[in-house]
Amino acid sequence: MNIHLTKVINTGHSYARRPGFYFYASWLPSMGFIPGALVQAVPGPGEMVFRLCDENIKRYSVLDSETKAQGGKLIQVFNASDKYKQSPTLLATGQFIDAAGFAYDDALIAKYTSGYIRVRKLPGTSRVINSSSTRDKLTGKDIPKLRLGGAWLHMFGFLPDSLVTASSEPGTITLRLWNEGAEKYRELVRFARQNQLKIVLVKEYSGRGKKYPQLEMTGSMIEKAGFVPSESLIASCEQGIIKIQKLDIAELGF
Repeated sequence: MNIHLTKVINTGHSYARRPGFYFYASWLPSMGFIPGALVQAVPGPGEMVFRLCDENIKRYSVLDSETKAQGGKLIQVFNASDKYKQSPTLLATGQFIDAAGFAYDDALIAKYTSGYIRVRKLPGTSRVINSSSTRDKLTGKDIPKLRLGGAWLHMFGFLPDSLVTASSEPGTITLRLWNEGAEKYRELVRFARQNQLKIVLVKEYSGRGKKYPQLEMTGSMIEKAGFVPSESLIASCEQGIIKIQKLDIAELGF
């Protein structure tokens, strides 16, 4: 199944927030979304639909009027560049973001087929986590890596210098705050060994002039969960607990 995960970001200035999201993806051309292609974006209850307008479209003015009557907008695919490459990009911004019920920092899931993309919001406090890889300093081999970072970690108690226990089983990694504090570190180590847990320190990193908490994990714990590099995962959050799992499409209404 063709699935893409993204989130609502600020496409404006820091002093004038303008929520939006985009697809900067290699699969766009194979679905017909090539640079210059005209796309109809129409919001619905809790979702947004993008339809490719083919060569047999009505006059632009008629299509534009019909799209606006549905609360939508006509947009074009364009080529965006970074320092490494160019990639077809579909950018959605404007009032129709609000009409779909999307808000800044919402995690989104998109299902796509030829000429059609359907976007919905992930439930509750879920977050999108993308696995990656890093090179083991001892063996020189690539090993899987997970990184969770951002202001959202504050909301659930994961502050810099906090200690966290991580447990792993097929399909799931569970992170729990250790509430006893660093002064009982020996007790934590003993508890982790007895229960085959890993201890993770919440660190602090800087981005765009601000500081955020961050957790990183590598190696066997990720492999035990069955996660592989470049895989999109869902992090379900509550106070003091983060559960990372593989994506279940059926639960999301697709």
